[in-house]
Amino acid sequence: MTNIERHCDGDTPVYFLHIPRTAGLNFESILFDQFQMNRISPHQLIDDIFADTHAQFQGFDLYSGHIPYALMRRMLVRKPLTVTMLRDPIARFISYYAFIRTPRFQAEKQNQLIMGDELERVTRMSLAEFVEARDLRIMRGVQNEQCLMVCADGLPLDDPEAERFGQWLDPQGAPLSKPPTLSPSEVLAGALQNLPLLDFVGLTERFQESLDVLLYTFGWKAATMVRRVNASTNKPTDIDQATLNRIADFNRDDVTLYQAATALFDERYQQMSRELLERYGTRQQAALKLPLARETLLELLEQHYQARFRADHQPAVDVHYTFDQPLSGTSWHVREVKSDNRVVRWTGPEGHATLDFLLTPDADYMLQFCVQASLTKAVLDSLKVAINGHAIGTRVTLQADGSYLYEARIPKRDLADGFARLMLTVSQTVEVRSVQPDSIDPRKLGVVLTWIKFTRVA
Repeated sequence: MTNIERHCDGDTPVYFLHIPRTAGLNFESILFDQFQMNRISPHQLIDDIFADTHAQFQGFDLYSGHIPYALMRRMLVRKPLTVTMLRDPIARFISYYAFIRTPRFQAEKQNQLIMGDELERVTRMSLAEFVEARDLRIMRGVQNEQCLMVCADGLPLDDPEAERFGQWLDPQGAPLSKPPTLSPSEVLAGALQNLPLLDFVGLTERFQESLDVLLYTFGWKAATMVRRVNASTNKPTDIDQATLNRIADFNRDDVTLYQAATALFDERYQQMSRELLERYGTRQQAALKLPLARETLLELLEQHYQARFRADHQPAVDVHYTFDQPLSGTSWHVREVKSDNRVVRWTGPEGHATLDFLLTPDADYMLQFCVQASLTKAVLDSLKVAINGHAIGTRVTLQADGSYLYEARIPKRDLADGFARLMLTVSQTVEVRSVQPDSIDPRKLGVVLTWIKFTRVA
């Protein structure tokens, strides 16, 4: 049985093979939390990547984009750990049809340049008509695209990116070799062969279970809540069976790949569950049958996370944490970069936010952190602090810039073996729109932090 656990050691990059319309932006936000901001490649599209030299493209810890594996593998000197999400091809086709008809998609200049009057034609088409419009260039983005993205052996015969690939030079100054051109049957065979070699394969239809396997595989914790990003809201309903059959036939290779991905996911999910029980289960839990109850699974995943956290981190004497760094915790919104380049995070949407650290366990520590703001004074006044479940009294000082400095002494008895889970609790989180009625921000926010410090007390 193959070990499905992976370690990000800094020498091996991670590549998120982002297949469009697979809930990838939701997934991507969770991935981004695990990496230093300046170690994440800023390029996600082919045009952006080819604007750099081959040397400039190297050296990041996380890559993410709509780039076929066959291209990315040749672009990177270091073979990446590759993660991806696949989606039922029929559901993905319907989502794609709905998405390209949205005003947002049609307004983007790049889409207008590539697809021209096709965009206007699609707005007048029913789903059944769209399935039959095989002459449209826009259809290239949906027919068996998951096979194209996963295949490691080459690209389809008509893929224009294969022709552009030779413009990049390798470290010796020679053009990079183009991926071979393949027939559709060869693309399918290559995708099926490469699928089990990917380090993580999730399924959109089983997003939460996929997230569980991802966190187990890498020993991570999800800091941001799963939320809908870039989701289509105008998808057709009551679709007749004949149209569904035509969609499936149009994507028959992706259907075959998705069936293989489902079997692979089931196998890895069961392997994860068995290994969690064997390593961390109690005597009473040893007799449990699969699938595990959600409560039991979460308890075992937490034990696994803490074990990996201790193994992957060295105890720190002092800590100066800023929010451009990886975040190991829960209930934080995504990073925000301010005009002065400070990186901040809001707590939320839940009232309890956590952040984990590993300290030397043989001394007291002084905790300090800066709260920049909250939406209401009541939320700020309700802020409570705890370490490993022990409530800690804080001293609060208003700073000249309007922020608040919180300070507290942490006795070494509260640090156990050095593991320190900082918990920030507010009485409630507040919807932005309840305070700013004209805002389109849907979030529920607690307080926003700029930095956290732990200083060892001599």
